[in-house]
Amino acid sequence: MLALEAEFGSRVFSADMVARGKPYPDIFLFCRRQIGRKPDECLVIEDSAGGIKAAVAAGMTAVGLCAASHIREGHDVRLRDAGAVHLAHSWREVERFALQFSNARLISGVPNILLRAPTARIMRAVGLFML
Repeated sequence: MLALEAEFGSRVFSADMVARGKPYPDIFLFCRRQIGRKPDECLVIEDSAGGIKAAVAAGMTAVGLCAASHIREGHDVRLRDAGAVHLAHSWREVERFALQFSNARLISGVPNILLRAPTARIMRAVGLFML
């Protein structure tokens, strides 16, 4: 793992916990069940088309992350085509969108946002779990 257990506690999940990996929705559905939330209460931040497809198949809102050094030209189009409802080109954009999403869907005061490699600032801003 990424040594983020201190930030996420028991909310750290891996594809090893399900039968099929992305683009199948199994990991997202598993996470949702573990925290007791409905799919439409979850936001997924993903940098892969397979991850976006898995999130959409799970019935979740998916944001395409285009903020990493490995992102190449046309990647944003692939993420949008896979079903991303928003594209974030920086972690600041992720933070703004995640806060908007969480403010619109506060559930017992803790929104559910699935992030890959989130920043500590975003982790503190909203309730998260890690894949």
